[in-house]
Amino acid sequence: MQRPTLAVELAYDSLGNNKQAIADYNKAIELDPKDPTGWHGRGSANVNNNTNLDQAITDLSKAIELYTNDPTNLAGALEDRGVAYTRQQKYDLGIADLTKAIELTPKEGVFYYDRGDAYRQKGQKTQAIADLEKYLQLDPNTSARTKVEGWLSELKGQ
Repeated sequence: MQRPTLAVELAYDSLGNNKQAIADYNKAIELDPKDPTGWHGRGSANVNNNTNLDQAITDLSKAIELYTNDPTNLAGALEDRGVAYTRQQKYDLGIADLTKAIELTPKEGVFYYDRGDAYRQKGQKTQAIADLEKYLQLDPNTSARTKVEGWLSELKGQ
């Protein structure tokens, strides 16, 4: 059995064919359980589709364990797990993962967006405002700009 390429897995995932993407990630994990990309991909697919969040957290934890010399992908797995925790309303765990992701790649704007959203949902306005403003600074042309500006206005009581 040949391992599907990461490009094929990501293509299915990005096309919204979650079932096929998960099947390919399962195959990749079966063929090489020490390769973090299968674990990361399957976890990320479940987070992106807001399904099987407990399984996503387990998969992403395995990817995080295996990404020993790859800080960029480690940060991505931490971000995905942080988002999963936030969706489960486990804000402190989500914020901790997102903080680690930011420490690894401080110029990645989306990490500030995700952590700002976690702070916002938790009711920590000052931290949410700081992160969301940093996100807009790092990614001024984001398609989420209107949504983020709305959140900022609400958080500032305007």
